[in-house]
Amino acid sequence: MQLGSVLEATILYRAPDGRTVFRPWGRRGSCYLVDGQARPRFGWFVRVYYGLFFAVIILMPFLGGGVSGVWIAGAIWALGFYAAFWVLSRGLPTTDPPAKATREQRDAALRQLNRGMGKPLLWTLELVSLSLVLVGAIGLLQGDLRGIGPVLFFGACAALFGWQLRRS
Repeated sequence: MQLGSVLEATILYRAPDGRTVFRPWGRRGSCYLVDGQARPRFGWFVRVYYGLFFAVIILMPFLGGGVSGVWIAGAIWALGFYAAFWVLSRGLPTTDPPAKATREQRDAALRQLNRGMGKPLLWTLELVSLSLVLVGAIGLLQGDLRGIGPVLFFGACAALFGWQLRRS
């Protein structure tokens, strides 16, 4: 599994019965069947969208956006994601929601995803997340309450990456 496949797995779900489904509006929303012809469209979208997102994150300090710029960029990113989901789902056939995966199926899918990411990448993400938790904690110790966001968010990320490392 390559990085592109890992990124695709963030929006496409491989059901236990073998179907690939797209659920852009969550569990209660419509469920779309993604066939072999539509799948490259999703792969292209995910690679371009995440690539642009990471480029903006890297450039943000140089653009002088500050905290308000981060909030604005986050809102634009989320709205853009849902607009793209609407475009991507147009023309796809709707399908019945897949049956809930068993614990064994979820564990097997997680192991496959972890192998695709690789332990070096997971360790890198773990260390970066813990570093950003530390930065937020230092801010909190200096009396800056804005540090609570990074501590909570990146703490959750670090917990997730640590859990994935233990499971792989």
